[in-house]
Amino acid sequence: MRLERDRLTWLTYLQLGCYGYFLYGFGPSLSLLRDEQGTSRAVAGLHGTALAVGSLCAALLAASADLVVADLAEFVIS
Repeated sequence: MRLERDRLTWLTYLQLGCYGYFLYGFGPSLSLLRDEQGTSRAVAGLHGTALAVGSLCAALLAASADLVVADLAEFVIS
């Protein structure tokens, strides 16, 4: 069986790659920020956690907003 990757699959790969780059590309600069701000390692480690939680909240809000817009569009059309 041969896998065939369509455009949606490649788009998903691209989105996941951008998300990973955005989320984990920030990690190497944490030691510099920690030294500059004078914070502990625990507080510096919360930056990545805050980015991940913010991304999750944005995704959930976007999904619920999409449902609301779909319901409004259905109401206006009917």
